[in-house]
Amino acid sequence: MNRRDELQNAISLIEAQRARFGDAAVDASIAAMRQALAAREQAHSAEQRKLATVMFADIVDFAVLAERRDPEDVRELQRAFFTTIAAPILEYGGVIEKYIGDAVMAVFGVPEVHEDDAERAVRAALAMQAGLAALNVALRRTHTVELEMRVGIHTGKVVATNITDSGSFIVSGDTVNLAFHLQEEAPPNTVVVSGATRRLVSNACETESLGQLQLRRQGEPVTAHQVTRLRVDAGKLRGVDGLDSPLVGRQYEFEVLRAAVERLGEGRGGLVMVVGEAGIGKSRLVAEVRKAYGVRRGLTDAYIGGQSAAVPIRWIEGRCLSYDGTVAYHLWQDLLREAVGASLDDPPEVVASALRRLISTICPYNHESNYAFLARLMALPLPTNWEAKLDSMGAQALQQHTFAAMENVIGYAAQSRPVVIVCEDLHWGDPSSLALLMHLAPLAERTPLLLVCIFRSESDQSHLVWEVGEISTATPAKHTLHLRLQPLSAGDSETLLTNLLGMVLPARLAWRILAQSEGNPFYVEEIIRSLIAHGALVRDPVTTEWRLIEDVAEIAIPETLQNVLAARIDQLDQNQRHVLQLAAVIGRIFPQHLLATIAGEVQDLDECLAALVQQELIRPRAGELEMEYIFKHALTQEATYKGTLRRQRQVYHRWTAEALERLFPERAAELLNLLAYHWERSDDPQRAVGYLLRVGDRARLAYAHKEAIDSYQRALALLQLQDDDESTARALMRLGLVHAAAFDYEEAAKAYQKSFIFWKRWQANHQVDLLPPVPQPHRRMWGIEP
Repeated sequence: MNRRDELQNAISLIEAQRARFGDAAVDASIAAMRQALAAREQAHSAEQRKLATVMFADIVDFAVLAERRDPEDVRELQRAFFTTIAAPILEYGGVIEKYIGDAVMAVFGVPEVHEDDAERAVRAALAMQAGLAALNVALRRTHTVELEMRVGIHTGKVVATNITDSGSFIVSGDTVNLAFHLQEEAPPNTVVVSGATRRLVSNACETESLGQLQLRRQGEPVTAHQVTRLRVDAGKLRGVDGLDSPLVGRQYEFEVLRAAVERLGEGRGGLVMVVGEAGIGKSRLVAEVRKAYGVRRGLTDAYIGGQSAAVPIRWIEGRCLSYDGTVAYHLWQDLLREAVGASLDDPPEVVASALRRLISTICPYNHESNYAFLARLMALPLPTNWEAKLDSMGAQALQQHTFAAMENVIGYAAQSRPVVIVCEDLHWGDPSSLALLMHLAPLAERTPLLLVCIFRSESDQSHLVWEVGEISTATPAKHTLHLRLQPLSAGDSETLLTNLLGMVLPARLAWRILAQSEGNPFYVEEIIRSLIAHGALVRDPVTTEWRLIEDVAEIAIPETLQNVLAARIDQLDQNQRHVLQLAAVIGRIFPQHLLATIAGEVQDLDECLAALVQQELIRPRAGELEMEYIFKHALTQEATYKGTLRRQRQVYHRWTAEALERLFPERAAELLNLLAYHWERSDDPQRAVGYLLRVGDRARLAYAHKEAIDSYQRALALLQLQDDDESTARALMRLGLVHAAAFDYEEAAKAYQKSFIFWKRWQANHQVDLLPPVPQPHRRMWGIEP
């Protein structure tokens, strides 16, 4: 029987159970298979052999449970189970290949292979257990029942067949069968893995041997192990002082970028695109050029050209954040804060005063108007005579004036002395920030302004950041540079390795490090730190030289960067790890007193922070009013965040949101997006609704339609979980307004119509007779007015 016949038979068997399980349960179970079958008829045959980890999970004795219950209850239980276990699977990068009755099949390593796919599968399974335990608390109350689950996991070769142009696939092979039969033999509420999987995850989790199992339809007995818990190493990382190297393998790119800076002295600006994969050295390259000119943080002066013809320049940097992709103008808020030397903790009045001074110093004309529009962009206090004027201004006009104000300030600044603006992590940029960047690109052609745009090459090709690249290709060649950083050569990687340690490692160990780093400088650096953390490399306290003191064969070098970061984090003591996780939830940059507020139960916080600084996970930097810290690498923050249990993250997000509300009540308007971000990811996400609506309102008034629509839709998604027809109606009305402002009248009409339905239902349920918040043109359509 071929795969097509198998799918048809499976669909027929499940269809036969429709009367027993109900429409929703059957539809959910066979939807993926129907889609696979339909697409298979017209898709190209594209098969790949892959090493993948396959997981099966199902409810114990669900058929017996279903016989004693109403079909609607059975449907609700299935839906709750599938919802609970799907989240951890997706969170850890797995793909749900199919639902089969009360079971789910998930694959890790298809379509994208990770070197830690086996570990991802095991972690997902344990999170599913935790999620099911939480679900059972509710089910005991609502259905007087507890669900039990079996999980089986096996790693091996599979054949992945693409069945649609969109990349959907089915997986086949004995690996699938073995994982399924392991699940059949697993005791209730356990995770059982094969010997092949256990070898890959032995450093990540503890297991107990189940011996040799004779699985159904398997000729030879299979070694199996039960996962007991994740392994937490007790070792503490050693501090690494002086682990540094001159720039290696980037001399050409360095000289090209430095030449672009030098041309500013001739009055010639331009646009530089620095592109490459994460960790390849994009930020390091720019930092080295900045260092060559002695530029410090903030809008400080440096000099280009020879001593006889030195020209002062200004250099400012800003970055986009992964969670701020829907916050209008975040990049430019960051740049302006950098320009005025303000930190996140500075009161609005302090930032406003600094911004006013900067504008009055730079701009010879229109001080007040330039300040007003940029202050609105930064959610700062406005002059009394400007607040009403901006409130009454149309969104498009407001955007145009904001763009013009930014162009005025940067243009005048560049006329007085050349300016370098570095825009980091544009792959996370919000549409409004990127639109303003594209608006300013022509300014770099006619003034001594250098725009340095940094983004990851692996970012989504549909992201607006690639439009910035297209703008640059349309710019005259003399004003545009494209620097795509490639992996270091083997020779350069070896030089980097030697420079970092000041010694030549044994050939076997050096080869392993270079092979695993694959020319990525960050990978090289982190692997060395892992070796030091394991005690394999020790610095002599007298000579300060590094010595290899352990047999290389006994050192478990992580297979991927994720494993390197996870290994370092796991070796922290309990308090340090907890502090690092709290910090990761706050963000890449975290003020000390905000961290202290949410880490109140942690003793010796200062000692923990000092240890994390010593271990080079974070570094301090002086804010305007107090000390703040920054993760040394964004990837470290991402790995720490993702390595924290979802339920813990939700609690930490709630703590952070509550602390922000309590510490900065006067800055609520400025922190709307941050509060929405934390509440939305907390264990009380409904509290994000109000903030999301206000973020959407601000974006709508700023003519940032995409951000407004996204914020309103996220609020509506949360409102669907509430029985609040009035709020839903008002949110839909806001959504309709922004669609109308964007001239998308069809979508606006849909939103208005939905709003009217919810409003009428609310009126009927509450016996009130109020006109809905409908724009005048639509009242006649709904019969509200003649």
